[in-house]
Amino acid sequence: RQTSRGRSSMSNTAMMMGLSSGAGGVAVADVFSTDLYTGNGSTQDIVNGLDLSTEGGMVLFARRNGAEEKNIFNTYAPNKYHRTTTTAAQETITTGITSYNTDGFSLANWNNVNGSGDTMVSWSWRVAPKFFDVQTWTGDGVVGREIPHNLNGEVGMIWVKSTSNANQWCVYNRNYGGTYFSLFPTAQAFAQSSAYWNDTDATTSAFTVSNEAVVNQSGVNYVAYIFGHGDNIQCGTIVGDGTSDREIDLGFKAQWVLFKRADTNNNGWLLFDAARGMTGNADPYLKMTETNAEDTDQDYVEATDNGFKVGLASSGSYYNVSGQTYIYMAIKAE
Repeated sequence: RQTSRGRSSMSNTAMMMGLSSGAGGVAVADVFSTDLYTGNGSTQDIVNGLDLSTEGGMVLFARRNGAEEKNIFNTYAPNKYHRTTTTAAQETITTGITSYNTDGFSLANWNNVNGSGDTMVSWSWRVAPKFFDVQTWTGDGVVGREIPHNLNGEVGMIWVKSTSNANQWCVYNRNYGGTYFSLFPTAQAFAQSSAYWNDTDATTSAFTVSNEAVVNQSGVNYVAYIFGHGDNIQCGTIVGDGTSDREIDLGFKAQWVLFKRADTNNNGWLLFDAARGMTGNADPYLKMTETNAEDTDQDYVEATDNGFKVGLASSGSYYNVSGQTYIYMAIKAE
């Protein structure tokens, strides 16, 4: 049985940093984990302390050492996955995640998650109040339909994907609110439209959809991944000021960051985590909406005691260009 907790010399390593009561009284280490492991082409368990079997959640996978799709599994659709790199409907695989456990999950030999010799990273979110939730529904085409959720706190970001049809992923961001939407994997800026979130901001118990095909087409099945905004996770926007070493003050040290320019069409959904390095020294990053392998070509993000820094690249302004707008999601380290 492979274990990822506290064994940096083995094939699996976990980023289990910090305790907090912000996620509904649950420790950060109990609701989120970054796990680094080497695929063995057979079976292995990723033990990270998250009770996915009882509480539910999702896992996002990326291959680090070669080009591959980025794949999401969730506990509500066993043997199913969808890709953040394509518009494809949910697909079936019986050799991906074979079980969700009270301390992580088990893998079979599917090449995309456990290819022999591949260096892999997985990020796991466990369902918890004020941190993360998953909801599914069948579209009815009704404008203004409310989708209840169990976050019981402020919504920071939502990703919606039709599971039965090939459609774009649709994105809600708390700072843009229900008047704006974005899409991926297409290179879509946040744009104004009532056809997606019905010009209605998400509440602590529900979000609203209109009748656009990517969120509420009659007879089509959907899943929503709902990320909170609070003590342990924050989602926001910044407007670049052109300075170097600009700190985004979260009130906590970040262990995981998603960062993207939002005011123009681009597909740079960049993923960083402290397990692979967030020191501002050309640390590894992955692009969530592209099949690229891990890259280290620039100093993009650096974790700080109060959040993280941007504007570190050789130009002194990358991801902090004056007047440009960026979105982020960040998870607390301690």
